[in-house]
Amino acid sequence: MDGGTAYATYRGLLSPEVGGPLGKIGASLLLAYGLWRNPHLKSLWAIWLGFFLNSLVIAANQGHMPVSLPEVHAVGLKGSAALLAHESDAIHSLLLPSSKLWFLADIIPLGPQHVVSLGDLFILLGLAGVIVEGGWQAAETQRTWKVPRTWLTLLLAALSALLWGGVLLRAV
Repeated sequence: MDGGTAYATYRGLLSPEVGGPLGKIGASLLLAYGLWRNPHLKSLWAIWLGFFLNSLVIAANQGHMPVSLPEVHAVGLKGSAALLAHESDAIHSLLLPSSKLWFLADIIPLGPQHVVSLGDLFILLGLAGVIVEGGWQAAETQRTWKVPRTWLTLLLAALSALLWGGVLLRAV
């Protein structure tokens, strides 16, 4: 979802102020649906936490995820600095002294050509956990542990939708 709006922003079909929040709203709805339909996959909650942490820092920075320029250079993405400086993609911008929640921004170099955030690490761990859990549960004949489909899923979805709805309304 985010990739589609990022591409639309890059091609000039959407402004970054609209494309970023629109992608996050769609992604949060899809994630909430996944949590609701798969309560037996506990690792989905790590994905939700990572998504929520990323949403917080992006919302605090007018719809952009700040990215550390020294880390961008350290992993070999020197060409991306100009794009970040002009905020020409729907999601990323340069990490500045005025950036809010900088500790949740993309400041962690991860392998060649990747700078990630704490939220991204939770998402990666959650994805790995979902794969492992799915494999374990495919071998089981009966599931004994269930995450209740409670108000928590709806609360997290509502918070995310309100957060991104507010960012979208400020942009329009």
